Amino acid sequence: KAWLLSEHELPVFRTDFASRLAWAECLDENELQSMMSGYASLLEAQIAMCRERMRRGSESPARSPRELAFWRGLEEHAVAFYEAELRWLTEMAEVGDRT
Repeated sequence: KAWLLSEHELPVFRTDFASRLAWAECLDENELQSMMSGYASLLEAQIAMCRERMRRGSESPARSPRELAFWRGLEEHAVAFYEAELRWLTEMAEVGDRT
């Protein structure tokens, strides 16, 4: 309970892919496209897995309706995160195509 009430940490903003993208200028067009499409595939697979878990029902202990709602909300949050990452990746791919 003390941990639950303690100060919260902000989410980690820097990801492995973002760090790689920051140094991707040295890649040729094919390498960059391959890097981005590989990451997009990972994101799409993760979104599909999260949605399948939601479809099947939460893996929560569901000791109460509130707890079940929290666990469902966490799954929805995960999907939203991965979808936002995929949208951002699409934007970055367009930036790469314009240069």
